[in-house]
Amino acid sequence: MARQLGLDAERLAWLGRPAEDVRAEYDGEIAGFVAPVVEGDRVTHVHAVATERYLVTAHRGPVGLIETLVGRVSHDRPSDPMAALFLLVEGAVKTFGRLVQRGVQEVEDLEDEMFEHRRQQQLHRLALLRRRLALLHRTVLPYTEATEELVTLMAVRHDIADDRKALVRSHDRDVRFILTSIESLQDTAQHAVESYSALVVTEQKSMINRLTVVSTIFLPLTFLIGFFGMNFAYLFRVVQGPAAFGPGRTAHPADRQGRKSCGV
Repeated sequence: MARQLGLDAERLAWLGRPAEDVRAEYDGEIAGFVAPVVEGDRVTHVHAVATERYLVTAHRGPVGLIETLVGRVSHDRPSDPMAALFLLVEGAVKTFGRLVQRGVQEVEDLEDEMFEHRRQQQLHRLALLRRRLALLHRTVLPYTEATEELVTLMAVRHDIADDRKALVRSHDRDVRFILTSIESLQDTAQHAVESYSALVVTEQKSMINRLTVVSTIFLPLTFLIGFFGMNFAYLFRVVQGPAAFGPGRTAHPADRQGRKSCGV
């Protein structure tokens, strides 16, 4: 794409390249960023290059961020293309912030529903939310590392204007804040899952306690029924001490007579 636009093709070979990794570079003349952005239900990347004379952006598929940038340029009136570039990457970061805010609200609603009436669908929704957060974290973390490295490199450069360094530092703070927010929401979602599990355990304990009470009531009755249902007359006639249980013990004559009379 750089060659088609008449730019330095060797220096900007990454511009518009599919599956390009995140990038945050600034050498004093050219700033190049490949920033992640949330578009609907998917995460994509927008490529941007800026100098003192121009700003070039590239992306695949529709990205509402570009339209938002056009509106902000007319409203904020950035001083040069470089300042407009940082408006663009700032807008990219804010798309993650809005998604995190919706996630926080979703977790709070799920927790309220769980305490009112627990359902299996709530655990399923929490699992889906945790998967989305894991994807966001894997996307933002490399970009955070790239901006932190850029801040470190620019700190030792004396040929870069202070206002440019301030723009980069501000952007780095925004990115790190988003990463921290995502990690915090991951912890909140994990606590919600643990709360769900605690509710299940509490219900199981309550059920076990009820079964224990029922068993305590009916176990003595079961013993009494079994005890008084035994043939005591036969026992009194046959069992005449421990010797009655010895080997080769024959039935008592009276017992044999009783069996004959009964036809046994």
